[in-house]
Amino acid sequence: MAFREVSVNEIREVLRVWLGVAGLPAPGYRRIAAHCGLDRKTVRRYVEAAQAAGLCRDDDVSAVDDELIGAVAEAVRPVRPHGHGAAWEQLMAFEEQITAWVAGDGEQRPLTITKIQTLLDRRGCVVPYRTLNRFASERCGFGRRTPLCGLLMVTPVWSARSISATWGCSPTQAMGGAARCMR
Repeated sequence: MAFREVSVNEIREVLRVWLGVAGLPAPGYRRIAAHCGLDRKTVRRYVEAAQAAGLCRDDDVSAVDDELIGAVAEAVRPVRPHGHGAAWEQLMAFEEQITAWVAGDGEQRPLTITKIQTLLDRRGCVVPYRTLNRFASERCGFGRRTPLCGLLMVTPVWSARSISATWGCSPTQAMGGAARCMR
């Protein structure tokens, strides 16, 4: 489930419509959801939280005050310590290992996020791909790459049909070493 900020105006509108506006009969969750552009289950969560905070269907619209909306917002907001969810907390235990996988060790190449997710799954840490990607980017240095050792060199060809692009060779090959040239 993706994180979504709870809007005060959204809660106020749902509760105002639920109480009934201008003497009209109070609609059900589906009609409120259609009116407010929300999911029916979200409307139900807001209304049930308001009822738990003391709002009754017979109350006037003036009963929807800041204190009630604050109580509803606190009840429906997901618990997120430090702004991150449970999957992020699972990844904190594997931060050093993920950093090593992202950096690569000497002769081992850096791993992709998909491969890291597979390795974590094998260790019992099942998290969404997007959460792992954000964690690796923010905490483990994923995406901060040094430029390739070779440069992209485009040589103009007088034919309009092709442009030749070649990668420069690695510094070890330039010094006489046996390194591959990447194309």
